[in-house]
Amino acid sequence: ATVTFQPAENGSYTVDGKTIPPEYTSTQSSTTAYEVVATPAEGYRFMYWYDVNTGTHINTNDKAALNFDHDCTITARFVSKDLALFEANGQKFADLGKAITEAQKNLPATITLVGSGKITGNYIIPSQVTLLIPFDDNRTDYTTMPGTTGLVAAQKNQSVYTTLTMDEGSQITVYGNISLPAQVSSANSSYTGVISGQ
Repeated sequence: ATVTFQPAENGSYTVDGKTIPPEYTSTQSSTTAYEVVATPAEGYRFMYWYDVNTGTHINTNDKAALNFDHDCTITARFVSKDLALFEANGQKFADLGKAITEAQKNLPATITLVGSGKITGNYIIPSQVTLLIPFDDNRTDYTTMPGTTGLVAAQKNQSVYTTLTMDEGSQITVYGNISLPAQVSSANSSYTGVISGQ
């Protein structure tokens, strides 16, 4: 397959150690992977590797091994660090509305905040869709009342994991669910903790 790697906006990347830009075209077997590494410009972060021909996201890791069995044009996509990033059905979005549309293709579904940031506008979380604001790498989502866990050393100084900020005038209407799970820990077992936010 012949693959053309186009320069990216708001960042750069390498293909097998070659820096893009400039544009680079290569032909090789589909069994041989291209080693790609994305580097965002200041104020931006990597989103995904993008197939320009089909308009699809092909990988969400900034360092990846990509195999191609068809001719295509590839680039890296970057987005402002100010914007929230969401994942639905294995695809990343910097627009909650697009994540909702993707989630509705395979119900029930979960949209996960995977990059802290802000949203602007009005959104509807439909029935059978959950917007998850996770507190850990496991994307733990409590659907029943959680029990008590022992104090873990790594949790003693744990801080905010993800933050979703809504611009003034923005609104989320919920017909499905918004999940904001968390853990409260204390060295004093008699302490009763509460989770609060605004």
